[in-house]
Order: sequence, then C-alpha cells, then structure tokens
Amino acid sequence: MCQVTTLLSPKDNSVVTLSEKYSGQKQFNSGSAECRKDIEIGLLFMAVVYGLVLYINPPVSPSAQFCPSNEDHCRRPDLLAYKITSAISMIYMGSLGMRNWYFSRHVRDMSNSTPEDRLFGYLKAANDQNVAILCYQIWDFCVSLTIPEHFETVFLVHHALAGITAWFSLEHQMATYYSIFYGGCSEISSIFLVWADADQFFPPTQGSIFDFLILFCKGMFVLSFFTYRVYGWIRQLFPLWNDILHTLKTGSAEKHRPGKTSFLYIFLILSVLLGALQLFWFGQIIGKMIEMVQG
Repeated sequence: MCQVTTLLSPKDNSVVTLSEKYSGQKQFNSGSAECRKDIEIGLLFMAVVYGLVLYINPPVSPSAQFCPSNEDHCRRPDLLAYKITSAISMIYMGSLGMRNWYFSRHVRDMSNSTPEDRLFGYLKAANDQNVAILCYQIWDFCVSLTIPEHFETVFLVHHALAGITAWFSLEHQMATYYSIFYGGCSEISSIFLVWADADQFFPPTQGSIFDFLILFCKGMFVLSFFTYRVYGWIRQLFPLWNDILHTLKTGSAEKHRPGKTSFLYIFLILSVLLGALQLFWFGQIIGKMIEMVQG
C-alpha cells in the first residue's frame, strides 16, 4: 500500500508534527505520488473488468427503457459492464468506510482528538479510502462520456468534484478523519443501490424471493441515503467547518501545512457543493417514491 515519508517544513527542514498523541506517526509529502502504484492498480483493475464484460458480451438484455423500441432482444454490454464494475467499486468503498468509521480504533481515537489531528493527522484508512474514491471517480467520469444514460452534466460534475476532493485530501493529507465518512460511509447507500438496480437486467417474477429482495434493497437505499448522504452529511459538515476555521484562525494550519492553507478553503466550498448535490438527488428520490405511490 502507500509508502509513508516524512513531511518537512520548507523553512527549516524540521519534521512537522501534530499533538503528542500523533507526533510519532509519519506523514508523507505528496500522497498522490506515494500512492501512485495503488492508483494505477485500481484504475487498471476497473478497466480490465469493464473491458472483459464488453468483450464477453453476455446474453443479457436490459429493460426496455435502455433499448431501442424496434429491438426485441437487444444487448447493452456497455451498460452491463458499467453496472458490474461500479458494483464492485461501490461495495468496496462502502464496506471499507463502514469498517473503518465504526470499528477502527485509530479513527475512533481521532474523533476525540484535536482539530489539527482530525484535519492533518496521518490515517492509513484515509489514504486507502481516498485512493479508492479517486480511482472510481476518474474511471466513472471517463466511462460516463461513452454511455448516454450517464452522460449528464450533474453526474459529470459530481464525479469531478468528488475526485478533486479525494485528490486534495490524499495529496496534502488534509481532512483525513472526515474523508473516511465522506468517501466511505456515504457509499453505504450505494451498496443497496447495486442490488436495487439488478432488476434492470434481471427482471424478478412478481411475488418471488428475488422480487422481495429488490424491494427491500430499494427501501434500504432510500433509508441509508438519507442517513448518510443527507443527515450524516450535514451533521459532519459542522465539525469539519469548525475544525478548518479554528486552524485558520489560530494559525495552526500554516504551522502544519506551510504554504498550503489555501487548500482548506477548497474543502469548505466542495463540501457544500457536494452536499447540495446530495439534497438534489434526494429530492429526485422522494419524487419517484411519490410517483410510485400515486401510480
């Protein structure tokens, strides 16, 4: 995984440390450079999975909404390959985030530490999460350009903003504690979405166990989306902003990240923009639920 090197101050070449609790943990100078191999492996893996499904072109037809009206048994290997690759990525990101956020001792300890530790403290879990989300957003952005159903401005903007946020967090080791939640726990809802969307290629028989499973996952998707992408997102937004504003006001941000404090303002802006997208999508989800009830 990502190798760690020391972060040196350009002024006196001294090691920049945090509180005594985390001062023994090394930090790296350029996260994206140190994790370059992991990023390349992640992108290669997704490209191989996507390309393999395209090449095999399984005899699976999607629902009518994804096929021309004049084709009875069309195939959409591009859409199927996208779904499978995204499913693997989302399950990995969501599971990784949930495991670290709820069960990692280091993450729990940092939650009760100082603002400096939460923003700048080294967390291997944060590096792994940022590598995963960066790889997925780069891949998703590129592939979405070739798939009509995903070639939409709102999706492309989300991929770009999420990828930029992950890159800044990884590159400059900033907002490390919060990246576990925003890059990991927010994808828990996507795990249920993976199974909820299975009926697009494998229509269930009404009243079957598979039909019940699809319905259950759709309900859990709505519930988990609200829990993590709406309520949880806003709930974590306040301490994130408080920590950033505190370190900027006291000057500790410049001490720990000399010459790079301007990047903290990017986190403030992107956290709000991405949060607005979650609210937009939740509004669409509610709208579809109302249509289902009324229809």
